[in-house]
Amino acid sequence: MKTNLFLPNKPQPVVDWEQFKALSTAQQVPKLDVAAINARLAPGHNNPYRYLRGTFRVPEDASVAVIRKVAGQKIKQFIKDKENQGWKLAGRPEVYPSRFGRTIELDGSGGQQGMQECVVRAVFQKLDFRPVRLDVSE
Repeated sequence: MKTNLFLPNKPQPVVDWEQFKALSTAQQVPKLDVAAINARLAPGHNNPYRYLRGTFRVPEDASVAVIRKVAGQKIKQFIKDKENQGWKLAGRPEVYPSRFGRTIELDGSGGQQGMQECVVRAVFQKLDFRPVRLDVSE
């Protein structure tokens, strides 16, 4: 018997295709019931409320007053951008430090030294479900 890499404490028998076909249906891996999964997830598709998130950066050694000032400006900009995209603010915005702490670039590099990443999130309601084209400014 070979040991399964994912469950090292439980040795699993190695079977070829013919042996696998000979197993009873109860011993085979159960198939996914896609219709049941879609039915369970369907109510969320029509829900107009969503948590939307954005990030911004502050210096690591910034005082609380500076962080509050920058966060206030970034929250206003975040809400304005989302309203331009067809969302309406439906909850109180929250700001918290990123779980990564320091900034992380999209390519996985360390980002800017001496900067901390913060997340702003809020509940928004989608007013119009038409597709929106977003232009990302540089």
